[in-house]
Amino acid sequence: MNKKEIINKIISMLTIFALLIPIASQVKAADPVKGIEVNADSTELDKAVKDGKASGLDITEDPKQDKGSVNSNAEANTKLAEINADYKAQVQKIKAAKAKMDDYNAKKAKYDKEKEKYDKDLAKYNEDYAKYLKEYEKFQKQYEEEKKKMEDALKEYEKHKNDEGYLSSPYAKTLVYDSEPDAELTLSDNQGNYITKKAVDTAFSKTDKYSKSLLQLDDMSVKELEAAGGITNKMELYGNFDDKASWKTNVSENGTVKWATVLLQKGQSVTATYTNLKKTYYNGKKISKIVFKYTVTSDSAFKNGKMWLGIFTDPTLGVFASAYTGENEKNTSIFVKNEFTFYDQDGKEVDFKDALMSVASLNREHNSIELAKDYKEGQFVKISGSTIEEDTTRKMIYAVNSLNFRKGEGGCKHTMYKRDDEPGSGWDTADAENSWYGAGVVRLQGKSNYITLGATSATNILNPPDYGPKVNGKDNTEGKKPNIWYSLNGKVRAIGIPEIKAKEPNKPVKPTPPEEPKKPETKITYHYSVFYVKSQVEKKALNENNKDIDNSTVKTGSVVNFELSTSDFPKGHEKIESLVFTDTLPEGYELDLDGTKAKNSDYDVEYTKETGLLKFTAKTGLLEKINNDLTKEVKVPSPKITGKVTKEGTKYENKFKVTINNVYNVESKPVKVYTPTEPKKDVFKGNDVTSIDGKIVEAGQELRYEITYKNTTGTKQTVTITDKIPQYTKFVSADNDGTENGGTVKWVKEVEDGNSITVSFKVKVDDDVNGKPIDNVSHVKDGFNESDTNETHNPTPTKPKKEVFDSKNDKVNIDGKEVKAGQELLYKVTYKN
Repeated sequence: MNKKEIINKIISMLTIFALLIPIASQVKAADPVKGIEVNADSTELDKAVKDGKASGLDITEDPKQDKGSVNSNAEANTKLAEINADYKAQVQKIKAAKAKMDDYNAKKAKYDKEKEKYDKDLAKYNEDYAKYLKEYEKFQKQYEEEKKKMEDALKEYEKHKNDEGYLSSPYAKTLVYDSEPDAELTLSDNQGNYITKKAVDTAFSKTDKYSKSLLQLDDMSVKELEAAGGITNKMELYGNFDDKASWKTNVSENGTVKWATVLLQKGQSVTATYTNLKKTYYNGKKISKIVFKYTVTSDSAFKNGKMWLGIFTDPTLGVFASAYTGENEKNTSIFVKNEFTFYDQDGKEVDFKDALMSVASLNREHNSIELAKDYKEGQFVKISGSTIEEDTTRKMIYAVNSLNFRKGEGGCKHTMYKRDDEPGSGWDTADAENSWYGAGVVRLQGKSNYITLGATSATNILNPPDYGPKVNGKDNTEGKKPNIWYSLNGKVRAIGIPEIKAKEPNKPVKPTPPEEPKKPETKITYHYSVFYVKSQVEKKALNENNKDIDNSTVKTGSVVNFELSTSDFPKGHEKIESLVFTDTLPEGYELDLDGTKAKNSDYDVEYTKETGLLKFTAKTGLLEKINNDLTKEVKVPSPKITGKVTKEGTKYENKFKVTINNVYNVESKPVKVYTPTEPKKDVFKGNDVTSIDGKIVEAGQELRYEITYKNTTGTKQTVTITDKIPQYTKFVSADNDGTENGGTVKWVKEVEDGNSITVSFKVKVDDDVNGKPIDNVSHVKDGFNESDTNETHNPTPTKPKKEVFDSKNDKVNIDGKEVKAGQELLYKVTYKN
């Protein structure tokens, strides 16, 4: 192949390609067989797919589902509803998958951050744990050394057991639990009500010392607290902090005190968990958590229905319990049972053996006793010289044999509050040298321990009539406030107790690895659906009054209009870019082109007279209207044709075709309009076959009249022919079963479409016809038409006329009159042709 041939080949290929492009671009969605393509609104589905992909779903499109063809818009609406329901289900499925994916993405992003932090924390933990192991070795070594020395220390302590302020039995201080100011408090299992800090403040504001910036807990009335409302679903802290940082409390002279307030009835309880402990150890082992369950005992005798419990964030401060209503009560009491467990750094319960717990500040006045009860048998250890002893009969711990409120009253040696002129006064503070005077000790055993503390009127436990030592001017039966502040801690008030000083180092907490979220199934498919609507077309034949004349016969020259109708475009139809109606008009139909154009403003009208092809092409404005909102049905204006039928005896059969988007064609059923063939009448002599219509007939002559009818109505007809016998004749006979009655001949015949029938009858001309014309018309009626035939005419000759007149007067005929002799007569002979 030479260079020139190669170039020509390339040019040919490019030419073919160029020709193919416009052909391809004209391909529409309509199907030449199935009809107009209809698609449901997929906006929500498209958005769901887009959003789902954006979230990371692996969404793929399945092949489009062909739902077949329907024949009406009603069926299309049903089909659309099915597809819309399917789309909605797909949207919900994708959205559900997206929601799972979004949740996963959020969790994965969180996990990635947490994993990054965990990796760093783990590296730090491993480093800290290595240090801990080294420090733990040192601790173990120190502990073992101190443990060896402890036996000698206890032997030495034994020598002082009877000295004031010493334990009456020597024990080591193995539990270090003196102060935890940074502890964090959590309350749970609350059978009562949490009270808001606002309500607590409102109740405190009713006390006298509130105005002096002092929170005196034993002065606050539970009635005022109840009245303040403020019940909430979680604990709130109150105390001398934040806006009350400069205030003081009667719990600590200079320290910050925080507590949560709970309202409880007798028998109800609340659980307190203390964490973030930094100073508590047992046998040198660090304590990480303490859990107390506080229960208001049912044998409490306070009068009000409820009491309030102030639970301090520092567990070594204990609790404040009060049912004080603003008035002192006789024979009252308030008790709180304490059940508690300690946990080590590994979260294991601590198994105590002779761990010392201080029971301090057990005041006894003339009418009031603070005490401990309901503890494990054999737990109590007396401090020598202390007023606090064990009443083994009543199984209680309190100042059994004397008061300890004021020196000189009821055997008291030291006043509980500070008096400048009294050495040894003020024992009822934690840092007093003789704080042991109102204190005792209990030994903790095992993993779970319990003890009940409270305050009671002396009358409830001591014998009458005196109810204990008498104090001048005081009544041992008088009322008291039903409240108590007590603390259970390891700050044993006895002097010189040998103590384990070794402290286990803080064990680093191994970080918890974050849980990687499970990735949901990401693959999901979706599909679109399509169906087709076959346009329903109809051609109408109408008269000028818009009456349907399909299959009717009309007079030749009548106006016949055609209307070309197609069904509305359905909801969801494809974009209509081309809409053309074509109609080849039948021969003999005279189109009124101007009138047709005037009736069809939405279409460009073209007519080729030589072929009879009439074409209606939708204008741009109509297409824009059709395509304005594809989600709605839209009507298609029906092209209208106006014209006349011009040939008689003709069947005007006509149909049209609509073409949509140059692809889909629908042809209408034909309509038919007929023009009649006028019935024909002729006249003959006797049996001759030569017409004598218009010719002279003679008197006495026999005439034969023939009536011919042709059926051009398009259907079989029952035809009635009637003929009134011509004047000046007499009926002779009729063929084809014709009957004569009253001078009228009648035939009733069935005639097939396209067939003709001829009937005849004979008459005889009257003898005295004498120039009278013989005229005749027949009448024909079928199922559609009724008309007269043409009229036949036959003149008759006139006989010559002879008249006689007086010659002097030719106006007066004197035929038959007397004439005179000599009279001159005039004779006239008249002949009329």
